[in-house]
Amino acid sequence: MNNNDDYKDIEAWLYRSGLIGQSVADMRPSFPRWRRRLLKNGIDRISLHDARAHNLMTSFVNEAMSPEHQDKEKMHHLRNIMYAQGIPMMKDRGWKR
Repeated sequence: MNNNDDYKDIEAWLYRSGLIGQSVADMRPSFPRWRRRLLKNGIDRISLHDARAHNLMTSFVNEAMSPEHQDKEKMHHLRNIMYAQGIPMMKDRGWKR
């Protein structure tokens, strides 16, 4: 998965979400990690109709933002939704907050 084509769906999702080119370029180093996390949750490609993929990507983008730009209220709500969808949360993976 070293080919840039492996990340076209991630890049397209970011652009559809309204991010500009510089922001997408700044996030590109995170694409391999995001792809691994998507695969661990059974998502091999981001489709327009996959709510789980969209929720994960929103979470990834928020994590990549600087702390002053993170939307903590949105992330709290999103964590509740992802938990209901069966997506493992940080505490379920044994991570510390």
